[in-house]
Amino acid sequence: MNRSLYAHIADSAARCERHGHFDEAESLWRQASEQAVQQENRDWTALRARVCESRRRFLAACPARVKNGGVA
Repeated sequence: MNRSLYAHIADSAARCERHGHFDEAESLWRQASEQAVQQENRDWTALRARVCESRRRFLAACPARVKNGGVA
């Protein structure tokens, strides 16, 4: 593993996730997973990718709820 590449991708993924860019974060988490050598890092990045996928799908299905501050 190129540790600096893994760290760079994971940092970018976390930043995207914090800013609500779940589609980009999901993709970056999957890329980070490919760079990870340790199993716990692969597991963590795969989990984060699934969380981002779930959030992205939820937001796509409920745009009115999000736009109205949670009131549908």
